[in-house]
Amino acid sequence: MLIFDGCTFSVSESQLIRGMTPSFKTLSRLEISDSHQITDKLARSVARCCPNLEKFCVSGCPLVSALSALALMESAFCRVSPMLTMHVEKTAFDVDQVCGDIFSLMIFQCFRRKFPKIGYLR
Repeated sequence: MLIFDGCTFSVSESQLIRGMTPSFKTLSRLEISDSHQITDKLARSVARCCPNLEKFCVSGCPLVSALSALALMESAFCRVSPMLTMHVEKTAFDVDQVCGDIFSLMIFQCFRRKFPKIGYLR
């Protein structure tokens, strides 16, 4: 579990990701709040490299968008856990922007004969 609450990092986001990499294989929970340095790049890295991720929470990070949700959904079949809880608030996330992409992703996954559990609150 990693929790960053109101942190201002003295390194770039890329360097932060590199520093977190050793914990990616076992990371089950990531919570980040009130950081103007965090972008969708972190979510893409976490989505690709954290097979045990069960909870991803981002609050007060204005550079995080719907692309983070898409990256986490696309990697659903690479995770050990059958469900991922994602909480996003006070960001650039727009549910209307991602709705069409969710539908496209679900259609694609139907062809793979796997059905992810995808839900969101509006």
